[in-house]
Amino acid sequence: MLTASLAGDAPKFWRRKQANVALRWVVGGSLSMLTVVLYLGPVRTLFRFTVLHPTDLTICLVSGVLSSLWFLVVRKKKLIPATARVATGAAQ
Repeated sequence: MLTASLAGDAPKFWRRKQANVALRWVVGGSLSMLTVVLYLGPVRTLFRFTVLHPTDLTICLVSGVLSSLWFLVVRKKKLIPATARVATGAAQ
């Protein structure tokens, strides 16, 4: 959702105006920590997780892609504005 909200009208990887280093660090760090928690035995036991099977991973991947695409479709139809205004209480 973060990458979809930053994308504007197109996903970030389709339009490359400038590199977003912080986004890369957040996404990379999140994926790295998720991998460690799910697949490193002692850490997995600490959090009481089990190993994800290929079917589970496929379901997660498909739902993530579909939810991001749905968010882009909703924004494309102008149901959610691309830039939301913050209400300041002053007359606009």
